[in-house]
Amino acid sequence: MGYILNRFDKLKELKEHPESTMQYRLTAVIVHDPMDKDLCDLIRKNFLQFAKATGENFLFITFIQPPREYADAIKKGKFKEAKFLVSDAPQGGDVEKLVDPFLRDLYGLPNGGSYMIMARSLTDTVLYKIRITKESLPSQLSKLGAFCDAPKDFSGLLTELKAEKYKAKDLLLDSVLKVVSLVSPAGSPDDFRLGYYTQITTALQTIKEEKQKLLELMKHGDTDQTEKILNLYGLIENAYRNVLNEGKSSVATVKCPHYSELDFKSKRFWDTYYRLSKAIPDKDVSELDYSAFVLYLGKIVENELNLSVCQMIRNAMGINMPTFYNRYCVEKGRVDIPTEKMNVPINKHKRNGKRKELEGVPMGNLLHAYLTTIGKEHPSYYPWKVKYPDKIKNQLSDNFLDFWRDFADVRNSAAHTGDTTKDAFSSAKDSFNSFLTKYIEDLYLLKSELHPNHNKHI
Repeated sequence: MGYILNRFDKLKELKEHPESTMQYRLTAVIVHDPMDKDLCDLIRKNFLQFAKATGENFLFITFIQPPREYADAIKKGKFKEAKFLVSDAPQGGDVEKLVDPFLRDLYGLPNGGSYMIMARSLTDTVLYKIRITKESLPSQLSKLGAFCDAPKDFSGLLTELKAEKYKAKDLLLDSVLKVVSLVSPAGSPDDFRLGYYTQITTALQTIKEEKQKLLELMKHGDTDQTEKILNLYGLIENAYRNVLNEGKSSVATVKCPHYSELDFKSKRFWDTYYRLSKAIPDKDVSELDYSAFVLYLGKIVENELNLSVCQMIRNAMGINMPTFYNRYCVEKGRVDIPTEKMNVPINKHKRNGKRKELEGVPMGNLLHAYLTTIGKEHPSYYPWKVKYPDKIKNQLSDNFLDFWRDFADVRNSAAHTGDTTKDAFSSAKDSFNSFLTKYIEDLYLLKSELHPNHNKHI
């Protein structure tokens, strides 16, 4: 059975009364890559067939608007359960863009590719990631539907689907489907059969509750949750507009200086940061901790330094550019810069499923690595030296190094003390603006030298 979950009040009912979903032996959320038009078209055009083929014991959820025939089938009673869950209101064009980054961050998915996140129920924290493509999805849905109709060997099913187990340990997991469903269309005010006014009342109350929860997490929560909290706050802002049919955000995103020279990931950080920095500090929140905002600015600076200075150091240590630009080089294995403070890994992998991805370097550690490679700090052992010193080009100015050192301290203070005042946040903004106006052009040139098409390959 396939659903597009844009009926908030019924979704809440499903979560709070799990006995109503007992018939579903497995549930899957489809996180599709918006750039994969072939897969999106496949789901959209064949949604009705997929919904029928998967039977009544397997529930798959998508945020791709189904065809009109699906809504007509609901009204004719062919999908009795679905009529309580969906609206045939057209989806806004930005729903996929809003939902996709949030779900990828929550489920630990890479930026590209499409996946099914499968679980025993909507509230289960034991999840299974399954890679999907246009070619594989029909068969995968068929196998899942068949298993749910006649359960046999679950471990065998997981092996056949190449499913990767994932244990969710997220304080915000309970908020995910609530808020995401609110971003989807609310339905027509004339559609009393779908309980429109009940949905509005329930949705507004839940938005208020979720907003308060997130404010408390921002004041006292784990800094590891920062990006998820901010992303969810962005979804809540869009939920407000959707539920009240207000259209565009009252907070227009303003591009920062030299926006075009930022990496696409940095642009996403900025867009979210700007919108939330204007939307979150309500007048009644006098004791809001601004650490999260400083950390967000730090993410931009750290990302740009990793894509420029760190890649230059890697190149100087014999890691070929642009072949391994921002990519883990298996042939080299781990490569460290032995600074006087610590060994700083510049070619170390982290696991993303079965893939080995390059692990980024924290801003402060990268500064020590850079100073060591240019001889301003001594290495921890003698006679270490850079393999190809001629590849250390465009040495950064002393003023830039002073900024880097100071901003790293501010960022670390926000991360470790978790207590940043509005004045400290204002000072951090001034420093960040200085970074954009004085230094980002140099980093952009460095990125372009190391990989002329860097924005397309990261």
